[in-house]
Amino acid sequence: HTHWLTDETLAWLRQRQPEQPFFCWLSYLDPHHPFCPPRPYCDLHDPDDLPDPIALQEDLADKPPHYRWQREGQHFYYGSFDTGQGGVGRHAREIKAHYYGMISFVDEQIGRVLAELDRLGLRENTHVIFTSDHGDALLDHDVFGKPPLAYESILRVPLLWRHPPLVRAGRVHTGVMTQLDFAPTVLELAGAPPLPGMEGRSFASLLGGLADEHRDAVVVERIALERHTSEPVVRYKTLITEQWKLVHYGSASAGELYDLKADPEQRVNLWSHPGHADQRRNLAERLLTELIDSELGDAAQLWRRQREEPFGALRDLRRSESSWPDA
Repeated sequence: HTHWLTDETLAWLRQRQPEQPFFCWLSYLDPHHPFCPPRPYCDLHDPDDLPDPIALQEDLADKPPHYRWQREGQHFYYGSFDTGQGGVGRHAREIKAHYYGMISFVDEQIGRVLAELDRLGLRENTHVIFTSDHGDALLDHDVFGKPPLAYESILRVPLLWRHPPLVRAGRVHTGVMTQLDFAPTVLELAGAPPLPGMEGRSFASLLGGLADEHRDAVVVERIALERHTSEPVVRYKTLITEQWKLVHYGSASAGELYDLKADPEQRVNLWSHPGHADQRRNLAERLLTELIDSELGDAAQLWRRQREEPFGALRDLRRSESSWPDA
């Protein structure tokens, strides 16, 4: 399927109208369970040469209850396999090697697409964006997949942007980012205004080297239903900065607070530590501010305009309810 998607993309690029601008969305399923890359990729990585998962046999006493449910119930989804006694078993190592093999497979296919863009003379005027929707724990913290746990290996995704005239090769931005910003960034680069109701903000100036900073915090939201157990739905809202991560579960008494610089593996939950009460409160206030600004931003602007130009505010409201402007 991965190879076929690449073939179809190359065929589409060759058949497109060369004088027309184009947009191509190429979405590979890999890397993903059931972790079955074709040969030679299934044998490309030696299971014994790969890094061990982090935080195995983690103490969950200070974590919310659903962390324990996830660790104990993961075999319902992935089946039984040897995880080792106090370490990493053979099956778990082979799964990780196959996952790495799928990454190598996808990497080769993307190379084919980039080579075709070069062959067609499109290298200098095509923006190429590589990203993903989620990570995979790969036995970090004793879990596989993408359960509703706010670990970095699940929430962090790659973001690579290639456009030689704009983005200097090898430039790295280490700050926090959100995919909500993709659409306004692309619109600005295309010379188009942002659409009403967009929550994101453009980082075109960051790509071009005109700015060094973009955001100092991002919000991650998750809702998940435990399909194989009778446990309730898990909902959380997370604020992430370069140093801190706050995970809020609404009215639930449990929560999470981590110092990502001192504790990048998120082993020590500081939510209930008296010495971090002020930090927790400040981050919670920032989370609330971010949610208000993102979800009620248009409403606040419309309210201000209503006082100055009532009918103009109504026009803006009508436009914000449409997915696209009138053609």
